[in-house]
Amino acid sequence: MKTVLLIASACLLGLLSTTGASLPYPILPPLFAAGATNDLTGFLGLPPKLLFGIALMINPVGLLIGSAMLGPVSDRFGRRRVLLMTAIGAAV
Repeated sequence: MKTVLLIASACLLGLLSTTGASLPYPILPPLFAAGATNDLTGFLGLPPKLLFGIALMINPVGLLIGSAMLGPVSDRFGRRRVLLMTAIGAAV
């Protein structure tokens, strides 16, 4: 029973992480479409295609920087504490 619960938890975690990472892809293109008039398409006078690329790039760059910063922190304070802090931060 414990093995089944562990496998189900791992599958649910994989599903949620994939969903969270891929959620911006269907939402962002209409916001940056050529005919769209909103605050995003006119930000700093930059072209919408460049802004769209920056918006898609922010998440992977944040993951890269965050993992590089949280690795030494978790070595120092323990993995459970760091995971708990990041889970609370993500929930907020």
